[in-house]
Amino acid sequence: MKLKNKQSGVAMLESLIAFLIIVFGLLGIGALQSIAIGSTKVAADRSLASIQTSALLSRINSNDLFWQTISPDFDVEISAAGVITDLGGTGEGDALEALGTDCSANVCTPQETAAYNIKSWATNGGSFGGAGGIQDRLPAASARIQRVGVDFPVMLEVSVTWNENKATSGLDMASTYYTGTGTAANAQRDFTYTVRARP
Repeated sequence: MKLKNKQSGVAMLESLIAFLIIVFGLLGIGALQSIAIGSTKVAADRSLASIQTSALLSRINSNDLFWQTISPDFDVEISAAGVITDLGGTGEGDALEALGTDCSANVCTPQETAAYNIKSWATNGGSFGGAGGIQDRLPAASARIQRVGVDFPVMLEVSVTWNENKATSGLDMASTYYTGTGTAANAQRDFTYTVRARP
């Protein structure tokens, strides 16, 4: 009788250990699933930033007459709402922001076309007739167009910046790799995708 009680106690202990092993295994699978989902979102955002940057460059390339005449200090930032801010101190960005001609319905000057192309890209996204701009496609997005050097033909640096949410597995990872707002479980950082090209 004593032997039977000992055996049932051992069986119960074995069952408990097996149950704990299964629980820890399932928790590990859940954590891997969370990381995989986060990585997929990061990859999607980066691909989208690449597409949006290429779309902006295509619009720039369609208006060579304007872009070949910009000053060496040309530097503008474009908000997700399509507001153009001059960062170079030349006033060229302010002049573009002041223009509001709809070039899809009117004949425009090269400067009006540049302003229209930039603003419509920000508000319509990657296509001229698309719905939803970069703010609907990338979180806290903005863009920047700078002239690089004084050579001719003009060299431009076009950047798209966005803020990426990424779940992290712990405080060490968050504090090591991520800066900005958020907690260890929801850390954020800014990413920038940059391309240099001649219009």
